[in-house]
Amino acid sequence: MKCKIAVAAAGLAAVFTSLPAISAAGAEAQFPSRPVRIIVPTAPGGGADFLGRLVAQRLTDMWPNSVVIDNRAGAASLIGVELGAQALPDGHTLVIVNPSYMLTAEQSGKLSFARNGSFVPVAMGAETAMLLAANPNIPAKTLKELIELARSKPRSVNYASGGAGTATHLLTELLAKKAGVQMVHVPYKGGGATVPALISGEVQICLVSAATVIPQVQAGRLRGLAVTGVKRLPGLPDVPLFSEAGYPSYAATVWYGFFGPAKIPPPIVTRLNADINKVLQQPEAQEKLAGAGFEPLKPMSTKQFGDYVASELINWKEAQKAAAVQP
Repeated sequence: MKCKIAVAAAGLAAVFTSLPAISAAGAEAQFPSRPVRIIVPTAPGGGADFLGRLVAQRLTDMWPNSVVIDNRAGAASLIGVELGAQALPDGHTLVIVNPSYMLTAEQSGKLSFARNGSFVPVAMGAETAMLLAANPNIPAKTLKELIELARSKPRSVNYASGGAGTATHLLTELLAKKAGVQMVHVPYKGGGATVPALISGEVQICLVSAATVIPQVQAGRLRGLAVTGVKRLPGLPDVPLFSEAGYPSYAATVWYGFFGPAKIPPPIVTRLNADINKVLQQPEAQEKLAGAGFEPLKPMSTKQFGDYVASELINWKEAQKAAAVQP
């Protein structure tokens, strides 16, 4: 990773938000006229963080200014997402969002993706399978054994999530309901924070972005029980799919996309969309994404991405209702 890419310091937000506004025509001609910030609304180490850093590195190579990552964890991603909505709408601040971040924002009553009142869709990023990982000390070596353990001793198994109402919380509760078991929820500040807790044995299992834990499973520090999606992970070919382990209807994946505050000039949004799509089509970038459990998606225009988001929000609201999970 190039040295000019850096994690934004806590005071970076003040620098970006205090800059004076310039005309749309001037902004389009000069863009990017200063460092571009990508807000990751979780702690370092999660799926959004991995994707953000990969894109930031390659956009820095393409542009005359650096792209920095600003991790803003808290409130199940609401702190970072709200910060992105409040940024100057000139294209120099983006935020990475996944479906659970959208749900949290929508139900906060402050922000909206569905009505396009707070954000403009910029570009689809990638999707990742979710891996159910376990601390090696738990006696269950397979998903079947885990369910049997949880069924025989209700609330004896605890699981970590990236926060109440997040995708990991929702999907684990959905699994518990499908299996007819009760487990104890232990929320953390982002997916990256769950992995050290899982490795140390603070929690027993966690459904986490595959990108976050493949190296730990390969090294034996964690045990992979099952993976969502429709095909096994290249990095973990021995870990079965949920469908292969007796849960054919449990095939959820989580996508990550780039948004900006509403009212960014359309030519800048188009430029951002084209450059991010270009980055994600680079063979080296696709190789890194695949190795980490991500699946690059077909490039979408901003309109296609916006339509996709609207339909996905409906689907995830239905899943949230089925799992009886609230942000």
